[in-house]
Amino acid sequence: MERLSIDGDWALLAATTMPDHVHVLFELSGKLALDRIVAKMKTLSRCKPITWQSNFFEHRLRSNEQEGLFAKYIFMNPYRANLLARREKWPHWIVGSTGGNWDFLNMLESGCFPPEEWLNESEDLEPNCVRDM
Repeated sequence: MERLSIDGDWALLAATTMPDHVHVLFELSGKLALDRIVAKMKTLSRCKPITWQSNFFEHRLRSNEQEGLFAKYIFMNPYRANLLARREKWPHWIVGSTGGNWDFLNMLESGCFPPEEWLNESEDLEPNCVRDM
């Protein structure tokens, strides 16, 4: 993910790496199409013990959709999957250099833990999100 940012292929906003999938919120730079970015990410990670599925899901944010809601969905994913306790910090949550100005981050307990009520909220958002710059 860092290489894609350095190369100017995308502007990473947020990501969470899960045991069997990844959620990424980013802005396209216009340099590469989405399928080329996914192919490059797979190529860059080929020396790691990762098995990629052949397809992926994407959702382009519309003008009426709030980026922060998608970032919160990505943040909450490991908690909703019961991979850790509410008062534990997920080590695979990333806020990119162009992300992080979302209201929900100010509501985290001790700056990193979700409030109890968030665990019971229903989020009907798409799993992977992309927005054109």
